[in-house]
Amino acid sequence: MDLQSARRLPHAALVESPDEGARRDLALELAAAALCEGAGEKPCRRCRHCRKVFLGIHPDVTVVAREEPRPSAPKHREITVGQIRALIAASAVLPNEAERRVFIIEEAETMNRSAQNALLKLLEEPPAWITLILCTENALELLPTVRSRCVSLRKNAAGPAPDAEYTVFARELLKAYASRDALTISRACALRENLDGQALAALLAAARFLTAEALCVREEDFGLKRAELLRLNTEFNRAETYLRANVSVKHVLGMLSAL
Repeated sequence: MDLQSARRLPHAALVESPDEGARRDLALELAAAALCEGAGEKPCRRCRHCRKVFLGIHPDVTVVAREEPRPSAPKHREITVGQIRALIAASAVLPNEAERRVFIIEEAETMNRSAQNALLKLLEEPPAWITLILCTENALELLPTVRSRCVSLRKNAAGPAPDAEYTVFARELLKAYASRDALTISRACALRENLDGQALAALLAAARFLTAEALCVREEDFGLKRAELLRLNTEFNRAETYLRANVSVKHVLGMLSAL
């Protein structure tokens, strides 16, 4: 993962994957990139912060997970509001060694409703020195208000890159949105009307990947501001959800035209 500047990392990322190992790996990559002090590609994997993150011993990386009431006992069913309030209190404390602090919430979908609502204020107004990483098997189990305040990063177990052909299409679509011209956007979507559901899903995945990459790495891409990139990332996720629910390609393209 090439994250050129930790300052451009999103303050909150939502890592979604059906594979627990893939979620953990991507969360650690993001945490290391946020704290990395190396020059050039981040995470460098060589600096003291990167090494400590990947060893699981960095004092500025905190993992929140369902608690075990006692050794060898089953974990609690939920991440509680008390745990999230403790996270919020900890987030007000300055970093120990690095320039930032990172909080990773494992199985974020197990946060109960009160815990998710308690997290909202931190997602909306985080201290400048923190990065939040929410890991989940299924983002749709989180409240929409939580999802909309995070940059969504979805990763399959194998973690394939977006198809090159659809990445080209996605770039054209994002440039159309940057034009802020309804006719240009409509024409860009119309050019894709011959796509079937599988091809449109590939296009949306590529567009979502590009918006997330722009937020993390090259925010100036496409002439879109951060808020616009975040909104489009959320809308592309919503469109993918509709496709999975068998909403017609024509209807989804109509949604994209109206963004």
